[in-house]
Amino acid sequence: MSEGKKRKDRIGITLYILYRLLVLVSIVVVAKILYLQLFFRPNPQIADALTPPHRCKVLEPARGNILDRDGRILAISSPSYQIYMDCTVMKRHFADAKDPAEGARLEKEWLDKARELSKELARIFPEKNADRYFREIKEGRERGRKYLMLGHPVDKPSCDRIRQFPLFREGQYKGGIIVKQIIERKYPYGSLARRTIGFIRDESSNIVNRDIGLEGKYDAILKGEEGQEWLRKCDYGLVRDFDSTFVQATDGQDIRTTLDIDLQAIADRVLREQIEEEHELEAACFGLMEVKTGALRVMVNLMRDPTSGGRFSEISNMLINRRGEPGSVFKTVTLAALLADGHLRTLEQTIPTNHGIVHGTRIHQDDHITSFERRNHTSVISMYDGFKMSSNYVMATWAINKYGRNPEAFSERINSFGIGQRFDFDIVGLASPFIAGPANRKPFTTTDLGTVAYGYSTLFSPIYTLMFYNAIANKGRVMKPYLVEQVEKDGIVTDRRGPIILRDSIFSPAVADTLTRALRAVTSEGTATVLKNARCVVAGKTGTARIAYDDRHYIDELGRAKNQGSFVGFFPADGEPLYSVICVVYSKLSHRSFYGGTIPARTVKNFIDELERTDPKFRTRL
Repeated sequence: MSEGKKRKDRIGITLYILYRLLVLVSIVVVAKILYLQLFFRPNPQIADALTPPHRCKVLEPARGNILDRDGRILAISSPSYQIYMDCTVMKRHFADAKDPAEGARLEKEWLDKARELSKELARIFPEKNADRYFREIKEGRERGRKYLMLGHPVDKPSCDRIRQFPLFREGQYKGGIIVKQIIERKYPYGSLARRTIGFIRDESSNIVNRDIGLEGKYDAILKGEEGQEWLRKCDYGLVRDFDSTFVQATDGQDIRTTLDIDLQAIADRVLREQIEEEHELEAACFGLMEVKTGALRVMVNLMRDPTSGGRFSEISNMLINRRGEPGSVFKTVTLAALLADGHLRTLEQTIPTNHGIVHGTRIHQDDHITSFERRNHTSVISMYDGFKMSSNYVMATWAINKYGRNPEAFSERINSFGIGQRFDFDIVGLASPFIAGPANRKPFTTTDLGTVAYGYSTLFSPIYTLMFYNAIANKGRVMKPYLVEQVEKDGIVTDRRGPIILRDSIFSPAVADTLTRALRAVTSEGTATVLKNARCVVAGKTGTARIAYDDRHYIDELGRAKNQGSFVGFFPADGEPLYSVICVVYSKLSHRSFYGGTIPARTVKNFIDELERTDPKFRTRL
């Protein structure tokens, strides 16, 4: 064999051996990788020592504001800062000093600074003196307390000032200061419209329905979306880990409402003035709606709070959720039906008085009619006179005479007004209306027809009544009552809500004009003459209804009853109306009757008078 061939054989064998070795090493490496990936578990102590600690921090978004119609803040999230102290900082370092004397000197120096700190804390948190603060810090140091709370939450300038106090100015790791930011929801106008504005959801609460007011209904829009970042520990504390995922928080959007906080303040004050000393009243509410748009400018809801000595507070939104028999304010609906169906051509049409007895029914005799007969020496009465005196007899008799053989037509006409249909409101709690009729009450008797005509056997919350009267002022156009004008982000409108027409023409303008004439008679000659001298012409209707105190009985064994007194109408009524208004009071069980022509009508008059004095825009409309 030649020398060259032997050399080639040695090279081939060498390469083959290297190849086998590389294959073997590759197998070992792959196997090791698989082992490390699938089976290897490091020693936890070694892993903790070598791996910097990581933790995920949730980034809270800034909650959006709730604004009134002019952009004034009704609800805002504001940060405050709670100060804590780690009383143990540097203690071990001083104790481990090589020179014990030097360590003792440093410890004494630290405590001297803590004493000076205590003097400053006593100035900003005077509920405790300096000696008390120093004693708590010293005891906390001896007992190893790492989170000693100092004082109450403070604002940003106060927090910055506290950071410069003796000892604290040395920072967290030498001075022990710990600052925790707290986001508080603040309401600059206090209790005004508080139930309408609502409350922030508390996910830890056991309350079943947390969707209270605008805060609850629009929580998803207001709260924004959380973000997250990962933190790692270093020699200077926790810092952001740029190798991990970072998600920026998305701040909440603002809600601009239809409320006018100036008008809200006026209504709240004049209503309180009327009810504060009436100890037999349980609650009251007041609503103001813009005629052309349906925008709710005022929502006042006052109820006696047993937890605050019986003072009136915003506890329940009665304008939307307190459903009851409205009483005589419903007579306007009956009058509208008679006019729209052509059964009544003019308000001067008459019927026999019959001494106030509706024959063939169980309806009680109407004493208003017997007084009218004696006073006027007559046996007939016009719709005009019967309506302004709020006669149950007149309304029941007209309804029975015209719809007695076909009560379905009466129900259909009322339903065509939209007053019996539920609509989607901007806050949770709108009670569904109910009107008795042949479809939902069997048998539906003549007595039932008569009582519906004057406001019993029906159930409404005040906002439905307000919506109907607003339609009269609006010449038959039904506007949806609404609270949210638009959603904004950094001042830019992202979702415009605005007016919504529920029904365009529930009756003709001629019918609306006749209804307005009848309602003006109530305030000029009838049951609401307290409004005769208001600063502008008001059209409206009073209503007084007994409330079933146990869902069945109206009068208890002591002869007491609960009353609901109402006034609802619109103004100015001698031109183009600007606002529709409702005021309702609710009594406890009492021997007194609270009529719609008293406290509710006076409240509306005082509101209008105050509005004329304070609102230049309203004065220009008069």
